[in-house]
Amino acid sequence: MFEVFQDLVDRVPSPSERAEWTGKLARGVPVRELRALLEATPEHATSRTLSKEIRAIQETGLFDDVWYRHRYPDVDAAGLTPLRHYAEHGVREDRAPNPWFDPIWYRNTHRLQAHEIPLFHYVSVGEPGGLRPSPNFDPYWYRTTYKLGLKRSPLADFCRRRRGQTVAPSAAMWSALGLPEPVLTDVADDVFLSIGDVPADYVVLRDQGLFDENYYALHSGDVLATGADLLRHYCEFGWREQRQPNFYFDSQWYSATNPEVEELGVNPLAHYLLVGEPEGRRPIVFFDPFWYREAYDVPEELSALAHFLAHRREGKVSPNQFFDPAYYATQKNEPIRPGRDPFARFLVAGLTENFSPSPNFDLMDWRRRSMGRVTRNFRHLLDPAKDNPLVHYLLSTYR
Repeated sequence: MFEVFQDLVDRVPSPSERAEWTGKLARGVPVRELRALLEATPEHATSRTLSKEIRAIQETGLFDDVWYRHRYPDVDAAGLTPLRHYAEHGVREDRAPNPWFDPIWYRNTHRLQAHEIPLFHYVSVGEPGGLRPSPNFDPYWYRTTYKLGLKRSPLADFCRRRRGQTVAPSAAMWSALGLPEPVLTDVADDVFLSIGDVPADYVVLRDQGLFDENYYALHSGDVLATGADLLRHYCEFGWREQRQPNFYFDSQWYSATNPEVEELGVNPLAHYLLVGEPEGRRPIVFFDPFWYREAYDVPEELSALAHFLAHRREGKVSPNQFFDPAYYATQKNEPIRPGRDPFARFLVAGLTENFSPSPNFDLMDWRRRSMGRVTRNFRHLLDPAKDNPLVHYLLSTYR
């Protein structure tokens, strides 16, 4: 009998209770009647409610037992299992059930009533409605990107897979998938949490040589005047404003030729580094990364575009197979000037001149057959990014 009581209310009966129940048993009161009396007690009702909450929390798939114990050391001191502690205390104290659900942020951001429990609100209302459980997790983006069925929880799926670096929590954190796998000694960590509050794009692009600060400053005087970190500005705002990170990357053109960039909602330069260049996609129509890497034996760990940006002013490298700096200089009968980018010079001069950039491309013939004669009165309207014959040819043939 006493063991039944302990199972029901999770405490040892007092001496007076023991004496009362022993007396009833001695008078012949059936155990089933005593059990019914015990089940009707407020203590048992509380215990049943707690058991239901524990099952409900387990069914969400959002409780991380190991992480919770690590995050809240007082759990062990209380002598409770992490799940029992969370159900009995943590859920009402707005403790986090996992590192990607912030109950205080969720409560304040989505204006929950005082009596509403953030976790249960998120499961029943928030996640189906696309509400974020924390600033860096976007359930709508995650469900759409990874094509989850409506019955599957995006956050639960991510929590299960987050350490494998195969899924990202949001568009803003997508580029962190390209970071080297960190050595994680803290159970709270994953690659996304390990970068802290720094934008993921900033961490990924910081040392890759693809961002030209001088070029960005020249074309973003308003940003330069504020004294802001130029790369950080580009990662947080610039790419959304169609600002260019260097002369050889056209964000708008790259996004148009790679529709998944817009579908994912990610930084096009980060996408180029992690996906585009490894697959031979061009950052601008006149830079061919596959050809360049092979032509100049670029190490695998280095970006072909970064290598070109670092060496383009030496007059010895070309962005594509149709431009030969030495050949072009010979055709024009003028030396390559130190510190100048020969191809950038050709882009402008080629609008009106008829010097071929290499034996592989007859500029005059392409102009005659496909573009027509340059009209003097409209030369000021010509755009090197479209009207240079070589660029015109590349635009018409690139797929």
